[in-house]
Amino acid sequence: MALEDIKNKIMKDANAQKDKMIDEAKSRKSQILGDYKKKVDDYRKTMMERADNEGETIKRGIVIDARQSVKNSVLHKKRGMINEVSLEAVKKFCESSDYPAFMAKLVKKSVVTKEEEIIVSKNDKKLDSKWLDGINKELKSKLTVSKEKGDFLGGVIVKNDRVFVNITMETLLSVMAEDVEKEIANILF
Repeated sequence: MALEDIKNKIMKDANAQKDKMIDEAKSRKSQILGDYKKKVDDYRKTMMERADNEGETIKRGIVIDARQSVKNSVLHKKRGMINEVSLEAVKKFCESSDYPAFMAKLVKKSVVTKEEEIIVSKNDKKLDSKWLDGINKELKSKLTVSKEKGDFLGGVIVKNDRVFVNITMETLLSVMAEDVEKEIANILF
């Protein structure tokens, strides 16, 4: 065989080998692209499902937050109404004819030394020195009305050197708040 024939044979074999490799590469390329297309589709489907689930979770969270916000708003309004009714009831009671006798009874139970000072609300007109004279007479005590006036709705603070007994209307109302608020809420709502 001549050198030219050998060269042509090598070139023919190389071209055949090249064509075979190109065909295999094209086949492999199609297979790889098909695999990745499937993976991309699966990934996209998974991400869409995840996004939908997260969207539902977010939506549920928004709905729950909105409901809680409405409940809190309603509760706040109800509490405000209960407080208004409670304060109005306290004001009316402080203006009633039963108020001085009720407070006298509480003061008598709170006195220890019989020489305490009684701090009265700055707005109170019914609990005066005449009222206290009646208590002193009954207890044979030396209670005095303090020059200091309290910043509370009604009631008094009984004070001696070491002890303060707070029998203001605010304190009495807070002590009875749970029972009173339930009753008020039942009436209002």
